[in-house]
Amino acid sequence: MHLKIGDALTFPTMVCEAAAAHITQEFPTRPKITANVEYKWCELKRTYNAIKSYRNCSGMSWDVDSGANIQSASELVNWKEWVMTKEGKLMASFQNQGWNYYHLMHQIAPAGGTQRAGTY
Repeated sequence: MHLKIGDALTFPTMVCEAAAAHITQEFPTRPKITANVEYKWCELKRTYNAIKSYRNCSGMSWDVDSGANIQSASELVNWKEWVMTKEGKLMASFQNQGWNYYHLMHQIAPAGGTQRAGTY
């Protein structure tokens, strides 16, 4: 069965319910509910969109293994300015470390999808 995700790249409730049930079965000491799955998906989209936005900024680079790869003092100044922005806050841990899920998210949601209202 193939399910389509909407323009906002949200999965139907039944998919999130099935994912929560599967996670709970695999990890019984850490049960999950549908809301946990939906929240995590939104967090993954937010991180992916923040990285995409950073990559699209003039003079900024991104690597899956080394993140922003900040080396020089001038790069550090620009980096600190970026992570002070609302979107940049999500990037703080990627100064010199990549994000292993970037390519997977790009396969699922190359355009990034819209964010849920109230998600920053």
